[in-house]
Amino acid sequence: MTSLDDVIRVAASGNSDALEWLFQKYLPLLKSLQHRYYLRLYDYDDWCQEARLICYHSAQQYDHNSHLSFGRFYQMQLQHHIINLIRRQLAQKRQVDRLQIPVEQVDLENAYLKKSLLRPLPSDWAAINCDLMQYWQSLSQFEQRVMLLVLESTELSAIAKQIACTESQANCAIARCRTKLRRYLYQGSS
Repeated sequence: MTSLDDVIRVAASGNSDALEWLFQKYLPLLKSLQHRYYLRLYDYDDWCQEARLICYHSAQQYDHNSHLSFGRFYQMQLQHHIINLIRRQLAQKRQVDRLQIPVEQVDLENAYLKKSLLRPLPSDWAAINCDLMQYWQSLSQFEQRVMLLVLESTELSAIAKQIACTESQANCAIARCRTKLRRYLYQGSS
C-alpha cells in the first residue's frame, strides 16, 4: 500500500486491516467531534463503532477524482451521521428513551430505601406477602381499620366518621402506620 488512495480502495473492498489503518489515521477527527457533540448513553467504544462504520462507507463512496480530500469527506460524513443520531435521540416519539437510566448509574445498595427502581421478581412475592403480613399484624385493630380506609383513598373526615373517632385521632393513627411501615421496611432492608 503505497498511497492513501490505495489504502482507501483496499478498505472499500472490505479489508479490515486497511480499514483499521484508515480509522486510526483519522482518530483525532473522531475525538474532536466527540468533544463537540454529546450522544446520550454512548461510551467511547460506541463512538468508535459508529466512526468505523462511517469510515467504511466513506471509503466505498469516496470519489478519488474529487477535489475534496478523503479526510474532509470522512469528516463531513461522520459529522452528518452524528447529527442524525442526535436528531433521532431528540425526536418527539423517542422522548421516553431520555428517561432511561443506564444500569451502571443505578445505586443498587440504596434502591430499596429510595423509590424502588427494580420491580420484584415473581419469586420474591411470597417473601413480600409474608413481610406485609408481619407488618399488618404489628398494627392495632384501630390502625388496621384506618389503614384499610386510607388504602381505599378515603378522605380523613370520612375515615373519622366511619370509625367514630376524631379527625385528629385518625390522623395520628395514619402517622403511626407510616412510622411502623418505615421502621419495618428499614429493618427488613438491613
